[in-house]
Amino acid sequence: MIANDAAVSAIENTTVPRGRVATIALWVAQIALAAMFLAAGGSKLAGAPAMIDLFAAIGFGQWFRYVTGVIEIIAAVTLLIPSAASLGAVLLVLSMRRFIGDPTESLSAERKHIQMTANEAAVRKAYQVAEDKDVPGWVNCFTAQGTFTDNSIGVTYRGQELGRTVETYGTAFPDMHRELYRLYEAGDTVVVELALQGTQRGPLVLPSGTIPPSGKRMDAPCCDVFRIKDGKIESFNCYPSGTIILGQLGALPSPARG
Repeated sequence: MIANDAAVSAIENTTVPRGRVATIALWVAQIALAAMFLAAGGSKLAGAPAMIDLFAAIGFGQWFRYVTGVIEIIAAVTLLIPSAASLGAVLLVLSMRRFIGDPTESLSAERKHIQMTANEAAVRKAYQVAEDKDVPGWVNCFTAQGTFTDNSIGVTYRGQELGRTVETYGTAFPDMHRELYRLYEAGDTVVVELALQGTQRGPLVLPSGTIPPSGKRMDAPCCDVFRIKDGKIESFNCYPSGTIILGQLGALPSPARG
């Protein structure tokens, strides 16, 4: 009996330290996870260049970066509060899934960003700035001597005039969108296959005249060719299908009937 009592006593004495070790390990893991997500959320809210480029590549806009950053910070803080730790875990799951269902989609976007070259990132950033109708930001995407040529009308823009097309199409098409299909890169050159999309709600001012609001939908193929220097656009040649655009807006004369 004495031997048995001693064995039971030994088991009881070792159970408490093991429980404490498990608790300590759990807290260490929670603190490490909280620190990691505090850093991640902070970099998003601080506007780290890598995060700006990442969310531009994801394509939801920079507002999504701020929302994700706030959620990650709130989740990190709640992880350290015992009564709210479960809520923190839920928020972390939402953050990791980026609100778009399958977490592998977010991981795929991040892997794509890691593999993205600096030239491709500069081009994607420029498209996002144009989507946001940020004219000064668009001009700032170019080098001091940068040029933008709209080959559908044969006009080249420089300096502050670089923003004219963004203003013109932003006025004519409030929902203006550039759907990027494929990007090809060779050295300092990036070629983009895309479509120009939007509904004409305002006047479209062209050198040949002004097309009044038609309420019609534009979905026209386009090819853009960029030359990048030191992370900025040195030259941008845009080849939109002007005939298709004018036809979709009803600006071409009807064919004569015999």
